[in-house]
Amino acid sequence: MKRKPTEIRKAEIIEASMKIIASKGAKRFTAQLIADEVGMTAGGIFRHFATMDDIVEGILDRMEEVLFDGFPPSAEDPWTRLKEFFEHRVLVMVAHPDISKILLSDHLAHLAGEIAAARVKGLKRRSQQFVTQCLQEAADRGELATDVSVNAAKVVVLGAILAVGHATPRIANQTETKQLKGEVWCAIEKMHHISGTDNHRKKGGHRQ
Repeated sequence: MKRKPTEIRKAEIIEASMKIIASKGAKRFTAQLIADEVGMTAGGIFRHFATMDDIVEGILDRMEEVLFDGFPPSAEDPWTRLKEFFEHRVLVMVAHPDISKILLSDHLAHLAGEIAAARVKGLKRRSQQFVTQCLQEAADRGELATDVSVNAAKVVVLGAILAVGHATPRIANQTETKQLKGEVWCAIEKMHHISGTDNHRKKGGHRQ
């Protein structure tokens, strides 16, 4: 049987490793389990990666590549940038559920120590800083509802991304998925303050 090119094998090993870590945890992350997942021998894994730490580094590189593909959005309006980020990140969470689970765990820190932990923290911080920047710019322009702080709005946006991303795999079809994503963004956008009135008032509603 013809061997697969190294780059393809390395990608398969990384994807299998993320699946194992996300579903079984750091303690079950072994070369044999990876080999079983990709159809290789355990020794064959180390023809592509020198050590298990190198695999963890590859996982971190892949996570960064997926999370920040096309980042940051370049729209001039901060709410448009925020919406584009929200929609992209939700789609990433849906398409790559293992990445989401790893981000929410400390598995990589257990596997590769402080360096891996710092990189995961850096990925999270990068997203948080972008959301904060968009919201602060909106607030400075008078476009954030006056009864909502930037920090509170940041929690809402980031929490919504996680909630929608984790709920979507349980939804029956793409139509319902798209509807949920749209409804959640509409709820977030009620914090958007336009021309002296927020969207809720503009649509004829009122505050309770």
